[in-house]
Amino acid sequence: MIGIMAREAALKIAMERDLDLIETVSKADPPVCKIGNLGRYRYEIKKQQKEQKKKLKPVSTKEVYFRPGIETHDFNTKMNLAKKFLTSGNKVKLSIKFRPRELRYKSKGTEMLKQIIKSLEDISKIEVEIREEARQVFVILGPDKKKIGTDIKPKPPQSPDNTPD
Repeated sequence: MIGIMAREAALKIAMERDLDLIETVSKADPPVCKIGNLGRYRYEIKKQQKEQKKKLKPVSTKEVYFRPGIETHDFNTKMNLAKKFLTSGNKVKLSIKFRPRELRYKSKGTEMLKQIIKSLEDISKIEVEIREEARQVFVILGPDKKKIGTDIKPKPPQSPDNTPD
């Protein structure tokens, strides 16, 4: 750290050392510069950018679709699948698809989506509200990082027959 100095003085010091004067933060007042090899500086910046790209996890949208007359077991299976997608960090599009003869029961589909949202509210947040399009009703949920990180599985309750003596 040399401190605040005139541009000409900094350039003179850089030339004496056979290095470059590199402006690192131009928006600061006064601008922040450092003396070093420009080629090496650019190399380090590219290296940092590559590392940041590696750390990024792409968020994809998975779709889980239901039918209006779905049975309980199938419903629970699809709910578990949606929970798995949300806890792994993906967005989930929950849609209910109707056949033409089922279109008069769209309100039943909306109610089913509200029930699903309510059961997934502990690990998700709504990204796109419930919408109706053509022959389907859908909602998009995203993972709620705060709630997933603090998710602690409770112990299963013991039945009265298995109480320890």
